[in-house]
Amino acid sequence: MNNIPLRTLAAGLAAALALAACGGSDGDNKSDSGSANYATVLAQLNTPAGMTSADVAAVFDNGYLDSGTTKNQTLDALSGEAAALTAHSDHSVFPQVTLDNVSLSGCDANNVCTLTGTLHNNDADDTTVQFTTKVVSTGNGAYRLFGDQLAS
Repeated sequence: MNNIPLRTLAAGLAAALALAACGGSDGDNKSDSGSANYATVLAQLNTPAGMTSADVAAVFDNGYLDSGTTKNQTLDALSGEAAALTAHSDHSVFPQVTLDNVSLSGCDANNVCTLTGTLHNNDADDTTVQFTTKVVSTGNGAYRLFGDQLAS
């Protein structure tokens, strides 16, 4: 069984949601700080129903694979988290994150790009970290999480 660290997953979700809200660009480097659409979808992680929503599932490419974890395994982990929160409402919710300084670079012939950004988690410990992940263009100006494509 793969344990998926949900705080790490939050970074990827924030990145994909920010990118889903921004349009494409003609250059190799693109940037956008997100939009109201990003905030709306990310806010769905505040509730068990939102965690299992089609909008959240849609930020993952069907070929998503990250450190051996597939899209379906990730969605199953979110479903499990949602079920636990439903059963035990006193548990804390998914970490609330914001993302800025988003940029895309190094897009290859398969439309796979490197995304970098600054992730802010303003819970009790107020954490800010830089992160990098791979995303793939959907061809309509949006991007989905692609993962590192490593089996483990």
